[in-house]
Order: sequence, then structure tokens, then C-alpha cells
Amino acid sequence: MLRVLSDIHSAKYPLATCAYLLEHLPSDAGIAYDIGCSFTSTLATSSLGPKARERKLKFIVPAFHGHAHNRSCQLSYHIQICKGFGLEDGEVCERIFSQSNKIARCTRHATRYHRRQFIDMYFRQWDLDKYENLATFMLKNYQQALETIEDMTIRIAVLTSGHTITDAQFTQWLDEERTYLKSKQSEPEKDSTNIEYVELLQKYDTARCVYDIDYPALYLLIL
Repeated sequence: MLRVLSDIHSAKYPLATCAYLLEHLPSDAGIAYDIGCSFTSTLATSSLGPKARERKLKFIVPAFHGHAHNRSCQLSYHIQICKGFGLEDGEVCERIFSQSNKIARCTRHATRYHRRQFIDMYFRQWDLDKYENLATFMLKNYQQALETIEDMTIRIAVLTSGHTITDAQFTQWLDEERTYLKSKQSEPEKDSTNIEYVELLQKYDTARCVYDIDYPALYLLIL
């Protein structure tokens, strides 16, 4: 999983990263990106679009950041709803940033050269440590996946006992929610008219208050 960091005013950096990944990742790859929802359309309309579709490259939104997006976005892009991502939450970079905070005390007053040197040394050692523990990491993830499947199978059976609910209905409900939210993207004409009417009443009330305060005194002065 990779989360792309980009300049908020430019898509050239994530697009350049995608060009590299399309050359090196296998088909059906997934990329976790904080704005993966909006970047999907950016990628689709770029020159990389045809190749991305051919390789079935999919962008999703990480678990933590995904909850800041609206529900319609979550139904299509949240990593915990999209298929194929298992236990992954897409927040690897957040953990890296958190762990690297410990080097701040060593680099705070260092020169630019020594600060960069220390950061480079830290991440070189970080890479070695992660590679050393890679087998253990994969084993624990596999064991956790088996435990989650076993536990959730029991929990779902308990929750659905006494109800005629099938596995297919869970997917169907998500599709129905997507359809419903899509139909509510624009306000009904009646509601728009009522809101406009209330706003005009508010403007009228404000204008009336100004008139009652200023103009009666002027009228009396003239009389």
C-alpha cells in the first residue's frame, strides 16, 4: 500500500508517482491516498487514464482520513468498505511519521547537513529492522486474519439469527444506499423555493429594522 503526498495546487507529483507504479506494480493494485476519491477522476482524464484502466489501478481513501469524507464518498472509496484490502487500513505513512518523531530531539539544533544525515541514517536502520521482522509481521497478520474471520462469522450469525438475511443482502444494502444518496445530490425544487422565500423574508426584516430606526426620526424632523 502506498499513500501519495502531493502539492495541493498540483497533480503532477501523484501523476508522476502513478506513472512509475504502473510500470512496476502488478494488475489490480490498490493505492491509499487521502484524496483518492477526487484523484481518481484526475487520473482518468490524464494521459495515464487508459493504462490505469487496463491495469485496473484503484485508488481508495485510508481508514482514518476516510471518516472526514462524506458518506457518498465512503461508500465507494473507504478502505474498510472496498473489497480486496483485508485488514489493511492504508495509514502506513502515519505510523512512519509517528515513529520518526523521536529523532526530533537529535536534529532540532543540528546543521542542515547533519540533520539530513541523521534522518537518512534513521530510515536506513528503519528499513533494516522492518526487513528483519517481515516474516513475523506477515505471520501475525495471517493469524489475525484467520481469527477475525472466525470471530466475525460467529458474530454475524448471532446478529442475523431469526432474520432471513443473506450475505448478498449486505452488498445490496450498500448499493441501495449509494443509489439513494446519488438521488439526493440536488435539492428538490420545492425545497429550493421555500428556502429562497425564507431568505427573502430575512432580508426584508433586516431592511425594515433599518428603516424603523433611521427614517422615523428624519420624518419627525421634517414635520
